[in-house]
Amino acid sequence: MRIDLVLKVLLEHDMKPENMDAAIGRGGMLLDTFIYQMAKDIADMSSVMYMDVDYIILTGGIAYFECVVNGIKGRIGKIAPVEVVPGEDEMTALCNGALRMLRGKEIPREYSLCNNC
Repeated sequence: MRIDLVLKVLLEHDMKPENMDAAIGRGGMLLDTFIYQMAKDIADMSSVMYMDVDYIILTGGIAYFECVVNGIKGRIGKIAPVEVVPGEDEMTALCNGALRMLRGKEIPREYSLCNNC
């Protein structure tokens, strides 16, 4: 098992296919750890949003791996419906949104975590 790939999985949530072998190694312990941490992070963010969550969207490279998706869904599926959108298009979407705002095609919105603010 390569320690650099293990660290990428654990510290950077880097679940690229070339890192999956490292994550699945040792009986799936690293993969289980990754799933646990992701579910915990989602639940943490849901709680600070007063559990007012419309959808949870799993995207990026992890969404290609059914075992990861099912593991996360099983832990957080009661919070809100879970949508799975495989692919790594987040940066393109972020860029396009910024361009729409800069070109005056979209009005910037302000978000608050406080319902009474």
